[in-house]
Amino acid sequence: MLTSDDIWAELRRRRIRAKDIARALGVAVSTVTRAINGETRTPAPDLMDHIASEIGVPAEQLAPNLPHPQPSAQTACPRG
Repeated sequence: MLTSDDIWAELRRRRIRAKDIARALGVAVSTVTRAINGETRTPAPDLMDHIASEIGVPAEQLAPNLPHPQPSAQTACPRG
């Protein structure tokens, strides 16, 4: 699991600001910073998914106990 310091370091490396994430999701910057800093009990899964996508890690590495959206039947890889 990544620490908040790890997340902030990777966001800085990629030149992504909390403001950019907040704007993309339509939430307050403070919502993003509190989630990254671990100051919320249950950050929104879509927020954590977006952050994970931005830094290129599975969302479970950021918040392993949160449910994450499952791919829909239309986007799931076919078996066979």
